[in-house]
Amino acid sequence: MDGMIDWVSPDYYPSVGVFKQFPYSIIEDDMIIATRNLVLKNSGADSEIQIRIMNPEFNQDQWICRYEIQWPNAQRSSFAAGVDSVQALHLALQKIGLDLYMSDGHASGNLVWMEAGKGYGFPVPKNGRDFLIGFDKEFEG
Repeated sequence: MDGMIDWVSPDYYPSVGVFKQFPYSIIEDDMIIATRNLVLKNSGADSEIQIRIMNPEFNQDQWICRYEIQWPNAQRSSFAAGVDSVQALHLALQKIGLDLYMSDGHASGNLVWMEAGKGYGFPVPKNGRDFLIGFDKEFEG
């Protein structure tokens, strides 16, 4: 086992933004790992709504996953926290789903991904499933 990487200890070096488990590469805390573009239909010109999901990062005693939703008039920046990076990512996806379904764009029926009325492709927690439409309702409801 000589030369094996210690996968058990979550030693984190915040000053350089790298994890001890990955000594051979630098992982930036704010690295975008996924994006999705939606469209907000307007009577004049349509607006692109970009969603950016960042690399989960260890922050003090928990994992967080930051995300941004770029609305036409404002940017929503938030995060979800979990006991590990997978849970933080999963909860961030659910928060994004709720943010979209609770938005004015959804309420007006003008928020679109791929096809109007088919949903946005993000999961939501169980208590938000009554709001789902289209494919989201079919697969997640």
